[in-house]
This record gives sequence, C-alpha cells and structure tokens, in this order.
Amino acid sequence: MKQQKAMLLLEHSEATEELAALKERAIRVGRDIRQFGQWLAEDAARKIYTRDQQQYGVAVDLLDDKFSQAVNFLEATKLADEIRVSMDKVRDLELRKRNLGLA
Repeated sequence: MKQQKAMLLLEHSEATEELAALKERAIRVGRDIRQFGQWLAEDAARKIYTRDQQQYGVAVDLLDDKFSQAVNFLEATKLADEIRVSMDKVRDLELRKRNLGLA
C-alpha cells in the first residue's frame, strides 16, 4: 500500500507539472497571436512579411517563424485539447489520492 501511495503521489506531481507546462505554452502562444494581430491591424505592410513574398518597395521586417506557428488554428486547438486531457488526468489523480486518504 505504501508503494502504491508513493507511486500515486509521484504520478500526480508529474501530471501537475505537465499541466503547468502546457498552460505556460498556451500563454506564450497567446502572446504571439496577440502580437501578430496587433501588427496586422496597425502595420501589416511592414510587419507581416515572409521570405517568399515581394516587398514592392516597402521597408519590411522579416516575420519570425514562431508567429506562423502561433497563428496555426489546428495547432492551437491541439494545444487546448492537450490541456483538457491533462486537466482530466490531474482531476482523476486527485480523486485517487483522496480515496487513499492522501488529500
């Protein structure tokens, strides 16, 4: 029983850390999406430029690849799903802890 409790505590700790990391990643992606939206609204001609586009005589700033990844809808929804799965896992482990008197 002691080993089962120790394994459960370890698993809960790891799941909690994973959830925190996923939420932190979501915060970073959200910031990048917000920044991209601001550039698009305020200075699209200069700020929203990639290597394969023409400049048409406009002074441009090359867009960092992280922004193209951040505004990827499928990746954002995948990240949100990973967070939901992780939250469910943490909830399940917390219930198991309570059932073993480890709350």
